[in-house]
Amino acid sequence: MNRVEMQRLIGIGVVFLLLIARILTYDPFKASIVPLDPSNAYARPALSPSPGSIALNLASAKELELLPGIGPSLASRILEHRQTHGPFKSVEELLAVKGIGPKTLEKIRPYLRLE
Repeated sequence: MNRVEMQRLIGIGVVFLLLIARILTYDPFKASIVPLDPSNAYARPALSPSPGSIALNLASAKELELLPGIGPSLASRILEHRQTHGPFKSVEELLAVKGIGPKTLEKIRPYLRLE
């Protein structure tokens, strides 16, 4: 089904088509909906936290992974450090976590807060 055919369906308008076009593409040869290629100009932007939105001493691994440059293994090291040494007293204590250096700390600092 192409865009013109979809627009003929009740409730499918141009705005809706534009919204779903950014998320999905239709592959007529496979007759299924496939995820959009991230290199495409219409790809959805990556999720990023707002400034001060991540509570360093309360965040889960998934929340920590929202930080730029923090993947699953680094998030688990942060949690391990927090469990072993107790709550962080300052953001600078993250430098004690293997894999976090001054550059990474400066990238993630704006998104963190202490609670």
